[in-house]
Amino acid sequence: MSYLVLSIIGILVALLLLTVEIFLPTAGTVGIVALLVAVAAVVAAFLHGIMYGAIFLLLIVVAIPFLFAAAVKIWPHTPLGRMILIGDLKKENVMLKDSHYAQVKNQIGKIGIAKTKMYPSGIVQFDDQKFDALTTGFPIESGEAVKVVSVKGNRLHVQKYEGDSRTPFNKGDDELSQTMEDLGIDDFDLGD
Repeated sequence: MSYLVLSIIGILVALLLLTVEIFLPTAGTVGIVALLVAVAAVVAAFLHGIMYGAIFLLLIVVAIPFLFAAAVKIWPHTPLGRMILIGDLKKENVMLKDSHYAQVKNQIGKIGIAKTKMYPSGIVQFDDQKFDALTTGFPIESGEAVKVVSVKGNRLHVQKYEGDSRTPFNKGDDELSQTMEDLGIDDFDLGD
């Protein structure tokens, strides 16, 4: 058998091994064997002739990036790729916006009391409901007033509230509909 036939068989075996590497979880072992077989095929081509060796070497050097790009495109669609990678989001895989989510979302802007020390997480209470929350700034001591500034995921983010914690925000009213007295703001002295 001539070296040229051995090099052609070596290239075909290397391609077959690379295909196996794409579809089976071998942690790169089969890929390394494929690379060694490809190197042996190039050496065999050089033993047949310098021109054949150069052609096979050029073929391998040009083919590797294209094979890698094809593997990246094909692999996510293989059974193994679908098991490992997250596919299309399905309704049953997504967290539903249930009543707890709506209840947490409705707390934005409300004023409550920290029931535990918040370094940075703790329990806060609004009206007669308790929630787990995170501070967005400095630690908050137990008993201090807090205001909900945002909701991320399923958790409240609060900050220390410097105003009067007895303001009617806890009734669910909008801040813009409150009077200045309700909000604890003194009248302005315009100094005629």
